[in-house]
Amino acid sequence: MAAGVGPVEVSLLLLGHDHAGAGTRGAARSVYLVESMKLAPHEMAPHTLAESSVRFASMLAPSSVGDEDADGVGRGTELDRYLNSIGHRLRTELTNLLGYSESLHEAERQDEGFQTSALNRIEHAGQMVVNIVEELEMHLVREHAKRNLARTLRKISMVLASSLELNEVILKIHECIAQITHFDRSQLYWVYDGYLEVAETSTSAPVRLDINTAPFDQVFKNLPQIQYIARVDHGQVSSVVDFCEAYNSWLCLPLMGPRGPIALITLESEEVDSYDDLDLGLLNAFAHHAFLALSNARRYSETRKLLEFDPLTRALSRSHFFDLAQHKFEDARRAEEPLCVVMFDVDHFKRVNDVYGHPIGDLALQHVVDHAQLALRPVDLVGRYGGEEFVVLLPGIELGVAMAIADRVRRRIEITEVETKNESFHVTISAGVAMYHPGQDTELSALIQRADAALYRAKAAGRNQVIAETLEEETAELTVEMSIEAGEFSEFSERGKSED
Repeated sequence: MAAGVGPVEVSLLLLGHDHAGAGTRGAARSVYLVESMKLAPHEMAPHTLAESSVRFASMLAPSSVGDEDADGVGRGTELDRYLNSIGHRLRTELTNLLGYSESLHEAERQDEGFQTSALNRIEHAGQMVVNIVEELEMHLVREHAKRNLARTLRKISMVLASSLELNEVILKIHECIAQITHFDRSQLYWVYDGYLEVAETSTSAPVRLDINTAPFDQVFKNLPQIQYIARVDHGQVSSVVDFCEAYNSWLCLPLMGPRGPIALITLESEEVDSYDDLDLGLLNAFAHHAFLALSNARRYSETRKLLEFDPLTRALSRSHFFDLAQHKFEDARRAEEPLCVVMFDVDHFKRVNDVYGHPIGDLALQHVVDHAQLALRPVDLVGRYGGEEFVVLLPGIELGVAMAIADRVRRRIEITEVETKNESFHVTISAGVAMYHPGQDTELSALIQRADAALYRAKAAGRNQVIAETLEEETAELTVEMSIEAGEFSEFSERGKSED
């Protein structure tokens, strides 16, 4: 048998067997047929082609698309249907080759010689077979790339769904982008009404940018498409944008929601023309997964804020304050460190509501909390206890210093004005302070009760003052009462400032 027929014979003999990756017997036959044509398309001389075609023509019978696997379950897929379609086209062309080659074989036996027209028809049919094989090969490459992308996106989706912590999700988004393309820096911007805000986990940049700032202005003009600048003209980039001179390619991927983009992801590269159509396609496919992950994490974050923070004053909610304060109380017990609690409320708050109205009363509560937090340390906790009453936890602070800190809060609120559109007015607070006593206080609630009792004594004594706890022990009665009026405990006030 002439050279070149062997591979065809071997591959055709395999046509009746399933191919592990094809899914159906019909698809398997098509795949092996393609492989056979790739092995020896240029070695099939007309006389050997005639011989091999006659011998193996019966193997080219059409197969059913509805083939089933060993379990009797239909496994036809889009790829299987495509392969069967290609197989039909191949069978048609090979049938033509069979007819032409039989004619040539007969002519050869009768010494009539090859007709030029017959050879041309064989060459044309052979070229058609080669074209079909190349088309199928390209399709299989595309299918392979699509399946790889689908697997990658499934993995990315699982990674992004593994957390609802907003900052963790943002970090995972940057990590996932690094798996599908390259960059020297990536940033995420939240999109708000008229401006952008750099996300916390991104690198340093202006906190806010107007949406009309170049090059972001072009992003919003061309939504939802990716905005890609292959060669950055640094003279056209706004000076307020944190854009390094070393970066020569810039890409912006909008994460689109039903009402527009919720965020933008920018990629910067030192290379010129750093991204191609494949990169853009991968990023477009990734955008939907990133949008879902960010949306879920953002909703979770907002819901958690409603549970952890008082929506009016932005102080800690009562339940969240007690959760955090309990941890700090346990830490103080283990380390035998000092800790104090301050209870305070707004004097004559009902009168504020009656005179100015409840909306202005709400503004007064916000004013009180804002200035209290400005007078405290970052480690201190401020929670809304109820109504106009608030609770503060001061870790690592002795009673005397806590009194000075509480008075600093009182004085700051007293001297600042609650400003409204029409007028301004002052409010004052009264406060009570209690300290943790090792060996006696086993519960945080005991400190809060003593601080609350001291608060009521401050109000009974005339308001706008700070009073310390009265501690009664079983063996002896120890009364520690401190009343701070304006100008008293100046030494403690200075100590309190140094503690901050």
